Amino acid sequence: MSFDGPLGRQIVELHMWVVRQVFARNSPRPSFDDRVPELHLVDYRHADPGSRLISLSAVRFQIKILMIPRPVLMPIVFALCVIGSFAINVRIFDLWVMLAFGLLGYVMRRYDYPAAPLVLGVILGDMLDVNLRRALIRTDADLTPFFTRPISLILLVVTLLTIVARVGWFQRLIATGSARVKTAFSRR
Repeated sequence: MSFDGPLGRQIVELHMWVVRQVFARNSPRPSFDDRVPELHLVDYRHADPGSRLISLSAVRFQIKILMIPRPVLMPIVFALCVIGSFAINVRIFDLWVMLAFGLLGYVMRRYDYPAAPLVLGVILGDMLDVNLRRALIRTDADLTPFFTRPISLILLVVTLLTIVARVGWFQRLIATGSARVKTAFSRR
């Protein structure tokens, strides 16, 4: 079996990442303590070859998981998601959050919205919150600099256009406008 294709490479990289996380949890975690930084480098250098060895030996079994029919695989994935969501904090609220994000993911897939911007927003949301608070403290809770400065106004307009560009009526408006421009230039 060959792993030269993009799917095989992705599975190998995913498995290497998972094993690297397991090895990292068993070794001392990197901390803000800079007294002995070499200790952490040594632990991660030893974890990497081990993760590669385990990753490459288990890829054949992971490929076989892809051969399971979707109607059989999806209930198993759902059960594991429910168990994992509940096991983290042992709260029903986490199950409701999982269900809400599952429905959000279904709606996004149904209407062809990409998932990458949402993931990026979740990851960068905390940084946005901290910097927004910092900016509001500097301006005494005044929001006008967000709309009066040229760079922030440009970013706001681009953001709004990106959101509106996915709406059907806006896409039809752009299509008819571009058709009119084409016919106007083709007459010459």
